[in-house]
Amino acid sequence: MILVTTSLHEFASFFRTGFEEDKNFHVVLNSVIAGRYHVTEYLGSAAFSKAIQAHDLHTGMDVCVKIIKNKKDFFYRSLNEIKLLKYVNKHDPADKYHILWLYEYFYYQVSE
Repeated sequence: MILVTTSLHEFASFFRTGFEEDKNFHVVLNSVIAGRYHVTEYLGSAAFSKAIQAHDLHTGMDVCVKIIKNKKDFFYRSLNEIKLLKYVNKHDPADKYHILWLYEYFYYQVSE
C-alpha cells in the first residue's frame, strides 16, 4: 500500500462570504489569485474544473492554474488528483517522463 498525504494551504477572499447565490469562482483577467497568480488568459473548462494561464508573481514563471468547481464531490476528486501528481512528481524528480508537474496547491475560498 502506498500512502500519500496532503495538507492544503488556505487563502480567504475578503470580498466573498460564502453566502453568495453563485458559489463558483469567476475568472477575471488581470486579477490576482491568492496574492500570487496574475491571471493572463482563460484556457478552457472541463467536467469539474476550469484552467487559466497565470504569471506567478513569486517565481516569475508562467503557469497553468486549475480551478475546481465548488462542489464537495469535485473537491474530493481534486484531492485524489493532487495525491497522484505528488506521487508521480516524487518518483520522477528530474522530469524524465515529462508528466504534468505540480508546483503548488491551495484552498482559496470557503463557500459550501
